[in-house]
Amino acid sequence: MMTKISSIIRCIATVAAILIAFGFTSNAQKMVKLSVPVDTLKARAAADGERYNALLTRFIAADTTLTVEEAALVYYGYYDAPIDRESSSLTDRINALDSAKAGHYEAAYALLSKLIENNPVGAQNIYEAYSCAKRAGLTEEANNLLNRSLLLARVIIASGDGKTLETALRVNEISDEYFFLYDIVKAPRIKSQRLEIHDGHKYDILTFEENGKTIDIYFLSLMSVSDILF
Repeated sequence: MMTKISSIIRCIATVAAILIAFGFTSNAQKMVKLSVPVDTLKARAAADGERYNALLTRFIAADTTLTVEEAALVYYGYYDAPIDRESSSLTDRINALDSAKAGHYEAAYALLSKLIENNPVGAQNIYEAYSCAKRAGLTEEANNLLNRSLLLARVIIASGDGKTLETALRVNEISDEYFFLYDIVKAPRIKSQRLEIHDGHKYDILTFEENGKTIDIYFLSLMSVSDILF
């Protein structure tokens, strides 16, 4: 989707161009930042399950008329909304990845689709299902999943710029960091990774090096593994 560019910061800056290309915004409509704090979005999801379900239904249908804050409410509010949730199967994910590596894309897509049903905002599974659907010739399914992936990318880039703790990119879980950096931004490989805790929040700091320059990107992961599984 993108050619290699000189730095991770420039990569993030050009996500807007990707979204323009896929019709999510226009040159006249600059990429927006969230005007509502993530904690407020989570509280709104918890307080109004009916509205949350309506927005989630639109997200699953890849409704590109969702505003960035509506999509952000769906994404960040998923674990707070009063809805039924199923635990994801690690076995199904491993089997899906093995099937994809073996070139059995339809089988991998079927397994990933099951995981997405359990967690419809799981960014990494959505993008991998898109990749498998595309390779299996499932054009309609692939287009839906790609649009959902780009909606999530739009949300993450709206949450901050990743340059400092205060402006860290907000993600639901660590796997969404890799989705954003590798699947969407096409960043260079991570040189190192460290965890820092500030004011009770866990920040994941990823370090990249390219052309002799070292750059840190800050993520705030909102959910722990135990939160997601239990």
